[in-house]
Amino acid sequence: DCHKFRDQGDLGSAPDLTGWGSKDWLVRFISDPAHEAFYRETNDRMPAFGVAPDNSTKKALLTPAEIDLLARLLRGELKAN
Repeated sequence: DCHKFRDQGDLGSAPDLTGWGSKDWLVRFISDPAHEAFYRETNDRMPAFGVAPDNSTKKALLTPAEIDLLARLLRGELKAN
């Protein structure tokens, strides 16, 4: 009941699991876990690696290419050196 999965459930207090484990899902989650599909404004632990901090001139911690590589590594598509 906490998660939405495909057409079942609603976005609740936990992330949408539709596509869980896919490269696209991982890229979106790593980039911005506070996105409405994940933890929204209740996110108090997961860092956003692809979004610059609010009210800041700083850049995001990782580039889109770095996040893509990380997602592929997590999926076992790449081997760590």
